[in-house]
This record gives sequence, structure tokens and C-alpha cells, in this order.
Amino acid sequence: MTRSCRAAESQKRRIAALAESPRLQKALSASFLRPFCVLSAASLCLLPGVLFLFLACAKPPVITSVTAAPNPVGPNARTQLSALASSPMGETVTYHWYIVEPGSGTLLQSVGNPVIYEAGKLAGFYHVALRVLDQHSRPADDTLEIEVANPCALP
Repeated sequence: MTRSCRAAESQKRRIAALAESPRLQKALSASFLRPFCVLSAASLCLLPGVLFLFLACAKPPVITSVTAAPNPVGPNARTQLSALASSPMGETVTYHWYIVEPGSGTLLQSVGNPVIYEAGKLAGFYHVALRVLDQHSRPADDTLEIEVANPCALP
């Protein structure tokens, strides 16, 4: 084996050992990095006397629209909640809906897209929160209001 080949093999072993280093793993698991960064052996590059660490930082999903149709609705009527979201990284996203009913403050939860929501009996504004998560649990959030109106006030 030539001297340059032995040096290259030695570098590969040092890189592999560094990637498995508990100190490096602890630093990378810091709460401010965990949701955004992924470390792989390919992200380490060792040059003579210098270590370069490249963190592949991913972006959270992007929500482009959130709708309720129809809106407003009458008491006990159904409305369809739907959203359009995507991951800049091309990952699958999941939709989590949270609805707070006026008066009781009851929190209803649903997963999927679209979802059907049956409005409550009380007239008022129902607050809907949407959280979209990618495969690494990076979130994107948006909100919407559903108006539950008396039947006489509906168009």
C-alpha cells in the first residue's frame, strides 16, 4: 500500500471515529440544532490539519392555503377544512387540526387533509389552528376562523 493510500485510509478511520464521538453527538443533539440539522459521515471532511463539519440544514414545511368551505355555517352544520402544504425537502407532510369552540373552550383534534368538522350549537367564531409536520417533526403553523351564524344571518 502506498503512502498516500495509507494516509487516505487513516483519514477515513479518523472521520468515522469522529462521527461516532460522544462529544460531537452531544453537541449536535443540542435543542437548537436537533429539529433542523442532520449529520452523516459524508458531511465530515478532513484536510491536513483542518476539520470541516457541514450541517445539512433542512427547512420546515410551507403552508400556502388554509380554507373552510362553506364558511360561515349554521349551528350543527358541516364544513370541510383543507390546506395546501409542502416540504421544501420533498418529504411527506402530516396535517394536525385543533379547534377551540366558543363558550366551552373545548379543544377538538383531528389528523388528515381534508377533514370534516361539524360545527357546534353556539353561534360565534371557532378558532382553528393547523400544524403541518414533515418527517423530522419540523412544524409550520397557520390559523383560520369558522363563523357559526344563526340560520337567519346566513347568505
